[in-house]
Amino acid sequence: MTEKRKLCLYEALELRSEYDARIKTLRDCLPETRQNRDRLSFGREDEGRRRPSPDFDLAEARKDLENWNSSAEN
Repeated sequence: MTEKRKLCLYEALELRSEYDARIKTLRDCLPETRQNRDRLSFGREDEGRRRPSPDFDLAEARKDLENWNSSAEN
């Protein structure tokens, strides 16, 4: 393969991925896609029903977050 041909193939692949990303973004804007997304997400009326898992330890999660933050600073 010539160098020019390799470059054209690479450009075509990059262009295709860019088009795919734009198509996905446009599909997500469609009303029927929004309806499906809303059906799967929590609404305001569901907020009272959401609770952490019984085995969730908030103190442990805070400690992990502090450790993570301190390691990120160093």
